[in-house]
Amino acid sequence: MQSKSKRPVGINALINDALRFSLSHFPGEDAGMSLNKICESLCERRPANFDMEALIARLEQNIEERTRYRGVSDKNWELRRRDAYKDTQLLREEVLERRIIKAMKNAHRDDWFNKCATVSGDLTPRSGCHIDLIRRCSNEEFELIELKVGSDTPVFAAFEILRNALFYLRARRSWIPSYSDRQLLKAKRIALRVLAPLDFYKDEREAEPKMYDLRWFERELDRAISAAGRSECEMTFAFEVFPPWFVWSGGLAAKAADDLLLKAVDEKQALFTE
Repeated sequence: MQSKSKRPVGINALINDALRFSLSHFPGEDAGMSLNKICESLCERRPANFDMEALIARLEQNIEERTRYRGVSDKNWELRRRDAYKDTQLLREEVLERRIIKAMKNAHRDDWFNKCATVSGDLTPRSGCHIDLIRRCSNEEFELIELKVGSDTPVFAAFEILRNALFYLRARRSWIPSYSDRQLLKAKRIALRVLAPLDFYKDEREAEPKMYDLRWFERELDRAISAAGRSECEMTFAFEVFPPWFVWSGGLAAKAADDLLLKAVDEKQALFTE
């Protein structure tokens, strides 16, 4: 039996270790590569003996160990809308996220939310993870969205939303009084999405950037997360893309009419249609 005092490895470190093991089957791979580098490699090719379901099982175990003896914030899993951005150091996607929510509020739409806290106080007193955007399709169906513009890679973004999905399943399986009124935790269908411009899914290191072929990754993560969440709700995963006409320059100076922002998110579509 594991001692309480033994600190389990962190979520990102566990992903790193599992993926590094898979990538070690490729000759010449650096066993000490970072999580970012591993995600870059996964964008390029499928590793031998890669087992998404086993990875998710290990992640779930780690979350159980890390949250068993911690308190939680009563703000976790609360649907809210935050559109202010006073911090000039915000990433481009953080500014876009807030602009989308502001446009929704101006249009008197109540189907989109942002900055939903998932594990504030669960891991450490100062810990905190958030879901970028949430779309309420109905009272029983929600989309949990990892928004990207230029930072990181598609696979890294997928692992970010996967991490929050596993926190979500953990919250549903826990009896926490402050969560009793959380509409999100009662959903019958949860769609996990990475949403980004088309260029985000291209290898920009090439002279002529080409699309990453992430069909295998999307397919395996979709199947594995569906199995992991089966006892709680129907859960799916997919990469999504903004319409090709939408361009976000980023930064606080970026100006886009509300109607264009609304049109952009309403016209988002699956990256892969097969």
